[in-house]
Amino acid sequence: MDNKTKKIMLLVSVVIALQIVILVKVFSTSSELDSIKNELGGLRNRIVGSELNINGNISSIKNDLEKGSSILEKVSIEASEVNKEDLSYTIQISVVPKEISEDSKVTFEYRGEKIVLEKMDNIFKGTVDARVSNGEDDLC
Repeated sequence: MDNKTKKIMLLVSVVIALQIVILVKVFSTSSELDSIKNELGGLRNRIVGSELNINGNISSIKNDLEKGSSILEKVSIEASEVNKEDLSYTIQISVVPKEISEDSKVTFEYRGEKIVLEKMDNIFKGTVDARVSNGEDDLC
């Protein structure tokens, strides 16, 4: 083999090696994209589950109010849209008790933490900063 043929063979070998490396990288990237897709699907399911829990608890509270079996006249619980970057959202609570006195207090319990709502005339209001968690998003 002459020197020119050796150089061409070396060049072809390098090109083949580079193509193999590129193929491995492409398959690795494809696998990573599939993994990210699965993670996003899981996060979407957790967000939907959180919204269902919030809506279910609001419905339960409203049913108690309609039956008249509650000490509350009116309750409003609203959750903001979930921030997709950090999975946070804000819950706004507004409560109107049937009876109120000067020293009345209303607390809202969320994930074991009691939040004292601020009294404004005959309405108690408060906000809770929350995050979508691993499926344990219970309001009460």
